[in-house]
Amino acid sequence: MQPEFLYRRVYLHAWPDLIGMPADQLPAMARICALVNRKPMVASLIPLILDLPKTEVFIALERLRDLSCIHMPAYEAVVADRLSSAHAEPANTPAMVPEDMPLVAPGFITRLWTRLNTASRR
Repeated sequence: MQPEFLYRRVYLHAWPDLIGMPADQLPAMARICALVNRKPMVASLIPLILDLPKTEVFIALERLRDLSCIHMPAYEAVVADRLSSAHAEPANTPAMVPEDMPLVAPGFITRLWTRLNTASRR
């Protein structure tokens, strides 16, 4: 993987076809996709979190990128979007997360916070 991809945030765009994948790549690909689906993160942190060899992770990321399963926007593009949205009107603000990205199910804290908010209104 090229050095400029090491510090890009990885977003899962779509799950790859795990049935047609070689058996030696399947565990790493599935773990990477599950991690990035839960929380998009910088590519260089993935080997540390999953405790996998860097070469194996970056080969899997390249394959996922070639299959168009992940999206890694350039840092400058993300910063430019944030700066332009800070000066834009609220109605025209672009979404920071791609619209077709699956949303994470609400967790315990979210449910607790919602319950506390509704209880305090009574």
